Amino acid sequence: MNYVSFSYLYMFSCIHSAVAKTMKIDTQDCFGLPEKPFIIFGAVVSHTRAIGRTLCYFQPSDQNQYLSIYPTKLDLRRRFGTCPVIQINEFTSVRDELIDNTDVNMIIPMKVPDDTKLIFQANCTNYASMLDKTVHTSSSNLKIQILFDPANSAASDVTYQFIISSYVLGPSYNCPSNTFRCWDAATNCIPDSLTCDTIANCHDGSDENGYLCRCIMVLEELTVFLFHYSQLL
Repeated sequence: MNYVSFSYLYMFSCIHSAVAKTMKIDTQDCFGLPEKPFIIFGAVVSHTRAIGRTLCYFQPSDQNQYLSIYPTKLDLRRRFGTCPVIQINEFTSVRDELIDNTDVNMIIPMKVPDDTKLIFQANCTNYASMLDKTVHTSSSNLKIQILFDPANSAASDVTYQFIISSYVLGPSYNCPSNTFRCWDAATNCIPDSLTCDTIANCHDGSDENGYLCRCIMVLEELTVFLFHYSQLL
């Protein structure tokens, strides 16, 4: 096998292994259906333009996975007497609830989380101290609800972004195959597909470490080499 053939083979291997599975979701695209959550390996959830109350629901892709959540941007400062709030609740199931519209002929059934447990809350008084705080679901296969109430704030007055990552628990310092152990957690093992995608699914960023992501750097170098090689043909 000559160097060019090897280069193409290596590029294919790198590209195959570097397919990222971190979704990017704007809260405007959340439709508030707890019975139909986004099923994710990982997600970046951002607020950019929604001006009203929003609800987003997420579930790990595998029943053995937990979810970790931490904010990378969080500005909920008080403006003109308003106090925006964001809550994250975990839950296992949904139930039917009747929404009474004061008209007996207009009672509307809808699905709501049945057993919510608050795991994160930030508002205009504590948002600075909550920035970069990591929370985890308490058991595997739990769903989460992200509820944002802008309290009449303008869309441009509030900012938040959360990174959500699925992971399994492995033996201490020994993760299952096809997973990567975050360096700041002895047992937290994220899917390999969340590594080297420029998003810190591990809170310490170890999944984006230069040595780990050498395949990506070599891929860039090979691309340059093959471009120059093609010019000589």
